[in-house]
Amino acid sequence: MSEQPALIHRPFDEEGRNWADALSALGPDAGTMKDGEIMDLLTLVVEGEIIPRLMLAHQQFSTLNPIPDRVRPMSRQAIDRFAQLTITGEVEDLEDQIVKLARNGMGAESVYLDLMAPAARRLGDYWDQDLCSFTDVTIGLGRLQTLLYRLSAKQKGVEDPSALVTTGLFITPAGAQHKFGITMVEELFRRAGWKTLCLPDISIPELKATVAAQSFDLVGLGISISAQFDQAQDMIRQVRSSSCNPEVKIMVGGSLIVENPQQAGALGADFSAVDAREAVTIAQSIIYDVRMRH
Repeated sequence: MSEQPALIHRPFDEEGRNWADALSALGPDAGTMKDGEIMDLLTLVVEGEIIPRLMLAHQQFSTLNPIPDRVRPMSRQAIDRFAQLTITGEVEDLEDQIVKLARNGMGAESVYLDLMAPAARRLGDYWDQDLCSFTDVTIGLGRLQTLLYRLSAKQKGVEDPSALVTTGLFITPAGAQHKFGITMVEELFRRAGWKTLCLPDISIPELKATVAAQSFDLVGLGISISAQFDQAQDMIRQVRSSSCNPEVKIMVGGSLIVENPQQAGALGADFSAVDAREAVTIAQSIIYDVRMRH
């Protein structure tokens, strides 16, 4: 994936339609989105799509906390502390805070609407006020979304802790010269709460063995030159045929995709991303949709 910032391209499957619609709403300037516009989309994912669906899940699976919601609203200081923790802490730290609040009488509805949604908005405020970087905001919102999935999964009675973790494999074709971009992408996904594995310069036999032995939600493939096209296309076919996760999603990016975004569909990928920050956001949304259907 490219080391130069660019923007996400439209997904090629049903799960990504909400993102495609959101990008379309920006009109002809969607191809030149600025950080502020992407920030709006990041917040929209949390507040406009995920929280309403979790509220619906809460009506069906109200096991997070049987105690009625406390009436006292969250203080601004508490929201600020939680928002800052999304940047400085880990997903587990956020979850610990939620558990403490639940023990003190905060129900799922208040967790979603009175804490997590305002915290997402505060992240946007921090960026507007130059109190944090755009990458910090992306990571913070990624952690919030991972937390949302974990809470929802617990409401549905998912007991296997490993089922609450999103997993990603990040690769480049064998012989690839540019590996820094894919390692940067892997690092941002890891910071957003994913369990990640980065194997640049991987051969097809090694790739087949890896995806057959371990289940990944996402495989991210970086491709920098047209000479790698056929190899990358074969890698994607082999992932789909060998993966022990039949619903694995494949993301492509890199210099080739920056220059020729239409190549992503020809490669057989589910969606493309040529910037690590946007890659985290769109992948979180798509994988969340997949998991929430189960």
